[in-house]
Amino acid sequence: MTTTKKLLTAAEVAEMLQVSESWVYAHANGAKPELPSVRMGGTVRFREQDIEEFVEQCRTKAKRRGLVA
Repeated sequence: MTTTKKLLTAAEVAEMLQVSESWVYAHANGAKPELPSVRMGGTVRFREQDIEEFVEQCRTKAKRRGLVA
């Protein structure tokens, strides 16, 4: 069983990733690259661990393309 940590809002994720809230919502709704999200009724939240893994995956892809040292 996993322990539930605080779920992040779109505003908190936007601040972490240095993007706009609209970018976060768009990528939580299927735009590529897709952000993993948790949907509860009409709300969308994000697990911090999922966002950290998302960043690492993007970094790995950029590294393979030679865009990151």
